[in-house]
Amino acid sequence: MRAIAALATIPARGHLLEQVLLRLRPQVDCLAVYLGQYQEVPECVTRLADQWLLDPQDAHGSEGKLAWTRSFDGLYLSVDDDMLYPTDYRMRMQREVERTDCRTFVAIQGARFPETFTSFTDSKIMWMRWNQHHRHGRWLSMPAGGFTAHHTSLYVPDVWPERNADDHQLAVWAQEKQVPVWGMPHTATWLTYLLPLKDKSVYTIYREEKSTGFARRNRILSTISHWKLHQP
Repeated sequence: MRAIAALATIPARGHLLEQVLLRLRPQVDCLAVYLGQYQEVPECVTRLADQWLLDPQDAHGSEGKLAWTRSFDGLYLSVDDDMLYPTDYRMRMQREVERTDCRTFVAIQGARFPETFTSFTDSKIMWMRWNQHHRHGRWLSMPAGGFTAHHTSLYVPDVWPERNADDHQLAVWAQEKQVPVWGMPHTATWLTYLLPLKDKSVYTIYREEKSTGFARRNRILSTISHWKLHQP
């Protein structure tokens, strides 16, 4: 099975980009980069990537990492620009995708919602996080966009109605299409975060959403009246 790794990045993360690409390059057949807010293509991208989209307006935001879902045939790894992925990442993600004959969306981080969604901060939500040890996998409602793998036969959209909302938009799409989301087992140290984890001066979409009480996430996720835990 051929594989692509695709990420979206902005200039504020430019100092991390080369090491992220270098780790992914040997593992995949195609490496693709969405360059939001960039005025020109960085040298490391022209040297290491196969495809890139230069978008000074950053019209697609974090959803830019999904820009190749309809044009590539094979395993699609959606990755982040601030994470160092292990050398066996593609192999293990592909194995999990193939376990269900490519009918499942695989994630390393995500959440399982109660049947009736009330709030993103609801204590009834069960979380699976990339930096925690999970000996066993579990079925989820929402995948985290930068830690996912799927076969492109699932026909995930390459354009989305909102920007910087890939996790919750993917969750709604999976519910509507009845696509199972599998949270795979992993150790707490399998991935490496390249930014200071508790440095509040570092911009993240999560912190921006948290400052508004997760209002947009609540609005998007509340479009599903009854959440079901789909399985193959």
